[in-house]
Amino acid sequence: MREFLVQRWFLLALLGVVVVGTLFATNLAALFALLPVSWENFLIAAMMFLMALPLEPSAVGQALRRPHGAALAVAASFLIAPLIAWAIAPLLGRVYPDLGYGLVIAAAVPTTVASAAVWTRRAGGNDAVALLAMFLTNVACFVVTPTILWLAAGAVVESERFQPGPMMVRLALIVALPLVAAQVIRLWPPVAAWSLRRKIPLGVVCQLGMLTMVLAGVVQCGEKLHGLDLPHTTQAGDRSGGIGSLGWLAMIAAVLAIHVTTLVIGQGLGRMLRLPRADWIAVGFAGSQKTLLVGLGIALGYSHVFGPLAVLPMVVYHVAQLLVDTLIADRLRMGARRGCVVGE
Repeated sequence: MREFLVQRWFLLALLGVVVVGTLFATNLAALFALLPVSWENFLIAAMMFLMALPLEPSAVGQALRRPHGAALAVAASFLIAPLIAWAIAPLLGRVYPDLGYGLVIAAAVPTTVASAAVWTRRAGGNDAVALLAMFLTNVACFVVTPTILWLAAGAVVESERFQPGPMMVRLALIVALPLVAAQVIRLWPPVAAWSLRRKIPLGVVCQLGMLTMVLAGVVQCGEKLHGLDLPHTTQAGDRSGGIGSLGWLAMIAAVLAIHVTTLVIGQGLGRMLRLPRADWIAVGFAGSQKTLLVGLGIALGYSHVFGPLAVLPMVVYHVAQLLVDTLIADRLRMGARRGCVVGE
């Protein structure tokens, strides 16, 4: 039981935060209102810095000597996943507009900083490839993610209300800059040694910060999570209805379709290109897993554009990838001798 709690505490806490935020949205909203303006920007920047601090450049350098796997993972993350979301989002957005927007946000954000490497290692893959893909997607996301959202304007984003320039600047400051700064600072040996010794506590601090962001997102949704089976609007353009059970089912199905399809395509392409087994395993996880932190930052910071419920697909995506990828990683590990791929 203790081992289960140690391994799954974040997932359980995530579910608990969603429940608490839903039940006590009004009271908690008053507390969040006391925080400084743009507090989430400072929190995201701090967490990106702390998460990047223990990352060893040697692992990235090792993957750079054979970059094909990481390049394919980047393509899966920033091309395959958004294209799938682009196709699905209009269908979901016809009835639940905010969720359609949130689906594209979830697909457009970079690879998660920690779990892609962890699940790759669990499956017997090359975690250096996953780390390089994580580094490249997070550094490049300040340009790529806003561009993807802007290109999706015809399907899910009202282009006259969304311009990519300000988002590029914001993501450069709160994601790319802290990530690079952490790697520069850890060139000082005492800092590198300290960060490696404190890797687990730093990870826990970052996870607590992510839970705070999730709570803020759920509170922002507020009573809308108690909505009816069909949404309603109070006036033109006001997406104020709830999503109900039908919306939840549709959203979960859409999220799973994006994640699992991207993972399978990434692994399949890796096998077609004759990448080593360890590398194509990394491509699958690094290409399909998405960072909760950046997704929440976009959904919260641009709720006036995408709607208050746009935060939900990102939360559901994160929970789904933790659950589904655990099963996939275990299957890959057990099938190592025969080299099976998911779906065979």
